[in-house]
Amino acid sequence: MPYTIDDRRIAHQTVDGEVIAIDFVNGAYYSMRGTACEIWQMLILSVTVDAIVAAYRTEDPAASEAVDLEIRSFVAELLAVDLLGPGDPDAPAQARPPLLAIQRQPYATPRLEKFEDMADLIKLDPVHDVSDVGWPHVPKRG
Repeated sequence: MPYTIDDRRIAHQTVDGEVIAIDFVNGAYYSMRGTACEIWQMLILSVTVDAIVAAYRTEDPAASEAVDLEIRSFVAELLAVDLLGPGDPDAPAQARPPLLAIQRQPYATPRLEKFEDMADLIKLDPVHDVSDVGWPHVPKRG
């Protein structure tokens, strides 16, 4: 199944092998490095989870069961925190990862790091929160 990103809620950028994703609704930002970054890149290119698992299992067949479980758990975590949502099941998904997204470093358990230290600033989005009163008056949320 392909997945989608709600661009009204989530902004993401890959810089130097790290994905930074910001959730403007809850104010959290997330970091994904190494294997997690590579998996994210494949997911947003509509590569299926099965194809991603197969690519990593090929790299290390001895750890195939653990790799399968870890990748599926990571994708479930991305869905649970709303960084990804279910996409159109009828949309074409890529069965094989594109070359640019294939693992470039040894497999490591994918990790999603969550930070909330700037949540109040992130949720305070002056471009979208301006009312007739103007900036810096923040509308009441609730």
